[in-house]
Amino acid sequence: MYARVTMFRADPTARPKLEQLTERLLPLFRAQQGFKSLYFLAEDAMGEYAGFSLWESKEAAEAAAEAVNPTVQQGLADIVLGAPTRRLFEVYEPGA
Repeated sequence: MYARVTMFRADPTARPKLEQLTERLLPLFRAQQGFKSLYFLAEDAMGEYAGFSLWESKEAAEAAAEAVNPTVQQGLADIVLGAPTRRLFEVYEPGA
């Protein structure tokens, strides 16, 4: 399993917009092959936020990134402060 994490900074007052964006993006993510789940992470005091998605394979995560990134970028354009950071991680599940 793989996790894609998109981290960014935003004004804490933008949190409702970020939550709405996550809800709007969920169907797009669900339509991608290998999708497992999507989460929105928030640390309001520091204005740090992240999107966290889980994928069945590295290939699925990479293919989905190409498909969803333009829509994600467009949604974040007027909200984020600076450029988002994107990372892909292999997930280790203890006991699996």
